[in-house]
Amino acid sequence: MPPKRKAGNSRGRGNKKAAVSRSKDQALPEDASKHVDARVLLPASVEYDTEEVKKATEVTELSDEQPSDMACERVVNITGTADRVSRAIGHIAGTRVQLLLSEAIVIDARLNEDAQTLKQIRDECPNVRIDLAGTVLPMSNERILGVESTDTIEPAVVRILTTLEQYKDSLSKFPVVKYTPRPISGVYGHPDTFRRQFINEQLRRVEANDKTMDGAADTQEFSLESKAISLMAPDGLQQAQRQASEAPHGRIIGQQIYVPLEMIGSIIGKAGSKINEIRSLSGSAIKINEEEQNGERMVTVTGSAEANQMALYLIYEKIDADLKKDAS
Repeated sequence: MPPKRKAGNSRGRGNKKAAVSRSKDQALPEDASKHVDARVLLPASVEYDTEEVKKATEVTELSDEQPSDMACERVVNITGTADRVSRAIGHIAGTRVQLLLSEAIVIDARLNEDAQTLKQIRDECPNVRIDLAGTVLPMSNERILGVESTDTIEPAVVRILTTLEQYKDSLSKFPVVKYTPRPISGVYGHPDTFRRQFINEQLRRVEANDKTMDGAADTQEFSLESKAISLMAPDGLQQAQRQASEAPHGRIIGQQIYVPLEMIGSIIGKAGSKINEIRSLSGSAIKINEEEQNGERMVTVTGSAEANQMALYLIYEKIDADLKKDAS
């Protein structure tokens, strides 16, 4: 009489077969928490096949922004794991690429202060040139991080993306104003000229105090002066930015904040360099009151809601960075 077959062994073989069958039919979903996002600025003349690149590199998302036929640049958004995104960038851009970084991440990663983060990456990738632009792109708060190599840029791009991913929470602190390539000729003119015209017009309206952002007459500036906030108080930055976001849409906003007296120098900088930089990056007008009140001085920030939110963040980050430097 043949021995009885154990039921457990039969089920085990069946489960293995089923597992193999499932693995052939469908792959397990990828862990999105390991994904990074990259924005790449390319010349409009660069051509590539989107589906071919996605298939070759297995990135999750690859989308192309091309807002105008007259623009000489376009932005490509890529999502996936860092190694796959870097491969896609290599496919598209070759050995030279321009990555777009939000000013919030640039500040939090200390890329524009002592540049320690970039120094570490450069030390690990000695054959790759990595340069951060000194100013943001027109009508945005994004900077260019250039990566160039005679061989391959992929290891350096992986290192950059994984490093900057640690600071992605910075993007929730204030709205990211993404760079949009504009025509280099025609009614818009050069993007730098367009940006200067926008800021000058904004400041002119603030001084005139008689128009809204859309040009409607007989409308006063929306003032928040009666609700001044101490910027360095707990949640002071969040309160001030929330205050700006709740103002009527399309209005010039006049906000007042209190800054500790000893930190006013941090805002002004040597020969006014820092306050001029903040004005330029944000597009807001900034005025510091000469009078002291309880160890603080009042600072008035005037501009659109988005411009004020950025100005408040830049002021706060500069003060916070100097306080941490002094503490160490």
